[in-house]
Formats: sequence, C-alpha cells, structure tokens
Amino acid sequence: MVTGIRPDAGASGREAELLTRLEGLHERLVALEQAVGLGMMEFNPETESVRLDRAARVLHGLRASGPAELPLNAWAALLAPEDQLSACSFLGSEIPDDLPERLTVRVPGHDPKKPRLLELSMIRAPRDRRLLGACRDVTQERTLEELRRQKAAAERASRAKSEFMSHISHELRTPLNAILGFGQIMAMDEAHALHGEQLERLDVVRRSSQQLLSLIDQLLQVNRIEQGRKALQSRSVDVQEAVRRSVDALKPLAASRGVEVSVDIDRPGATAVRGDPQALEQVLANLLSNAIKYNRSQGKVRLRFRGGEAGEFTVEDTGLGLNPAQLGQLFEPFNRLDAESSGVQGTGLGLVISKQLIEAMGGSIEVASQPGIGSRFVFRLPLARRARSLDTNTVPLDMPSQWDTGRKYSVLYVEDDDVNQLLMEQVFKMQPEWRLQCVRTGTEGIVWAVQNDPDAVLLDMNLPDMSGLEVFERLQRNPRTRGIPCVAVSADAMPAQIQRAHARGFADYWIKPLDLPATIGKLKQILR
Repeated sequence: MVTGIRPDAGASGREAELLTRLEGLHERLVALEQAVGLGMMEFNPETESVRLDRAARVLHGLRASGPAELPLNAWAALLAPEDQLSACSFLGSEIPDDLPERLTVRVPGHDPKKPRLLELSMIRAPRDRRLLGACRDVTQERTLEELRRQKAAAERASRAKSEFMSHISHELRTPLNAILGFGQIMAMDEAHALHGEQLERLDVVRRSSQQLLSLIDQLLQVNRIEQGRKALQSRSVDVQEAVRRSVDALKPLAASRGVEVSVDIDRPGATAVRGDPQALEQVLANLLSNAIKYNRSQGKVRLRFRGGEAGEFTVEDTGLGLNPAQLGQLFEPFNRLDAESSGVQGTGLGLVISKQLIEAMGGSIEVASQPGIGSRFVFRLPLARRARSLDTNTVPLDMPSQWDTGRKYSVLYVEDDDVNQLLMEQVFKMQPEWRLQCVRTGTEGIVWAVQNDPDAVLLDMNLPDMSGLEVFERLQRNPRTRGIPCVAVSADAMPAQIQRAHARGFADYWIKPLDLPATIGKLKQILR
C-alpha cells in the first residue's frame, strides 16, 4: 500500500523524476479515494495484521491520525460483535486470484440502533498471500435499497389487496342482485301484493340485504381511499343544503329511536365550505347516524356549524359517552368498541371512512367524550367564498308497475347467470309489450344482435367466452350494430372499470345488485 513518497536528495535526475511522477499518482489516487468514498485496506496473513489508510481509518470509526496497522483481533473489535467472527473468517478464506470477494459488516456509531454498514472488497495480491482491497460506506445505499424493496413489496400487496377486494365484491354482489332484486319485485307486484307478516318478513330480508351491500361498499371505499384512488371534487358546497339533505335522510331513524335532532347553522344560505359534496354528506350522515343510534331514549343530537378561519361542524349527543381507552381505539377499522352487545347494527367502518374523507378534503377531525354525559365530534373544512347548490338530478324511484311508454322495444340481455336472467325477465313482465331476449355467451349475443337489430343491449362484463368489453367492441365494428346503445351490467364496482366502460362508449354502467325502479327509469331514458 502506497502511503507517501518523497524523492531522495542523492537520487539521480531520472530517479527523482520517476519518484515525482509516483508522488503525483499517489496524490491523484488519494483524491480519487476521497471522491468515491473509498478507503484502502491490506491484510497480511503472516503477521495477522490489517493495514488501513487515512480514509479507511475514518470509515472504521478511528481518528484519521490513528495507527495505520492493527492486529487482526483489534481490527475485528472495531466491528459489531455479531460480525467479528465472519469478518475474520472472510480475511482468512481462500480468495480467488482474479475475482474480488465482498463482505458487508456493521460498524457501531453514536446510535447503537443505527450502525454504519461497510462493504469490504478484497482480492489476492499477485505475488504473495496478502489481501488487497477497499472499504466503503454503503449505509445510505443499502437503506435506499431496503426502502425500494419495501415499497415494491407494499405495492404488490396493495395490488393483491385491490384484486382481492374486487373479486370478493363481484362474488358477493352477484347473489345479492337476486336477493334484493326479487325482494323489490315482490314489493312492487300489485297483482300479488303481500300483507301482514309476509310483508314484514320481506322487509327484514331487504333491510338485511341492504346492510350487507352497505358493508361491501364501505370496504371498497376504505380500500380506494387507502390506495389514493378515490377521486374527490374540490368545489364550493352549500353548508345548509348539505346539512338539510343529511338530516332529512335520518329523520326516520331519529323518530324510531325517540331522539331529537336540532340544527344550528351560522348565516344559513350564505356559508359554504370547499370539498366534495357527496363526501361531506357521507361524513355528516355517518356522524349523525352514530349520534342517533348510540344515544339514550329521548336523547338529543345537536348539529352546529360556525364559520371562522375554517368551517367548523360540531355533532354533539347525549349518549353513553366513551372512556379514554375507547377514544384511543375509535378510528380502528371494524372496532365497534363493544357496541355489539347493545344490539345496534353497524360495521365499525363509518368513522374510519369519515376521518379519511375529511383529511382527503384538506380538513381535520377531533373527538371529546365523557362517560355518562355524551360525545362531541368536531371537524373542520376550508371555507369557500360562494356556495353552489348540490346536484339534485336523480332518477325517481317511484316508478309505476307498468312502464307505459306506448312503444314496443326489443332488448338483448347477454348474461350467463340463470338467476340474473330470470330476474331481468321478471322486470320486463312489467311492460308486456317489450321483448327481452336472453343469451348466455358473447358469441351468441353478437350473432343475435346482428340478425335482429335490438333497440338496446345489456351486457354482463364477465362472460364465459369473452369479456363484455370485447362484445361491445365487436358490435361497434359491425355497421349493422354500431348504433345500438349498450349498457354494461356488472358486479364489478371498481371505479377504474366504470371509467373504462364510459371511455369506450357504453351508454351506461349498472352495478349489481340493481335498484330496479332506478333501472327501469334509466332504461326508459336510453330508449327514448
């Protein structure tokens, strides 16, 4: 190892020139070592000593002016105890003459939990048994590698989770389509109307099915928020309108439990916050619903809004309250804080979703509660300068049993599930003049559409022989079927699938389970 060269005063001119050139090479080598963060090492097996240059001494945690040569055991003592044996074995191993061997060891620093990582790279000297090599600090490099590895693993897990959620949603929505669909038909069937206990039993089936559907939707929503794929609007939202819609929807629940709900809005009609209208309504509905459900008989719920530096919503109740341990677990998914014993139905996801939605809109939420007195939830959103009315364009749900369109239409339904076919046939019986043709495969659907020119095509997106998207594209390429409006009917509720279908040109995307009155209204709009 070159440590420094000085020309001898008695040397000849040629020797002095050579020594000067060597000195220059040494200086450049030292500069190169510093530039790339290398330290030079040498191990002599005959003396069992390790020689370190200035840079290597610093990398090993020694002073730059410290001893250049150390006994093997003294050098090993500079390393983490768990690496000392492997490091000594590494230097004593048979290293090939032409290939370097590498070993990473830890060097304790000021923080015992965060040792520095040194990579040793050694090669055998060409003429003797010495080992020559270098060491470099790879702590940051390995940390970045580990972070990249963890990021890739997290992304793989995230994709797997999303695929699992999509698959589970699809598999659960398909049978729910039949349960809810036939329940709606039974409720709408005036010719065979149910009465008394039968109607009560049907109502229990429908409410239980809706609860299961709500759980599926909430699971998907949590997943989309966690993935950062839930697109929220950022617009001016009229506070009074959002509050009115949320409170009106929960009036029946409050009345059934004998809970009084009061509203106090600062400057009603003139105050707005910035956020997503649907997200704000969902947050209000979740907080109000909990305040009502977990209240006491003849209890009170108060919703208050004040506009200061931010728009502040407060939901207070006179319920049983929460202790400090329960408050610490309040926003944990599926944790209902022992509410299961109360008989109140729920999933333990409402507050989780509310918190995530509020934060996604740039707001914050806080909770205060006292056992036996009640709870207070306060969330804040940025104020907006002017309000816009929320959209109220919804399909009416009180559709007549006869569609009374006055025209005959032919509709093709491509669906491989027998129960779903039967459900759609029952729906079309409400309009006897309309004709429904059901086929099971995409190939059959394409052939029938070309031959019969239907007025509309309803396409299940997961067919046994091809996807609904492929069926749609083939129909669009054929001049005879290009203008037929096609509706995607699927149990896949993932936003990416819905957006893809709309982007390709589908007239609409219906998610199973179908809301039959709304479905009838949408179909009438498509066929006008």
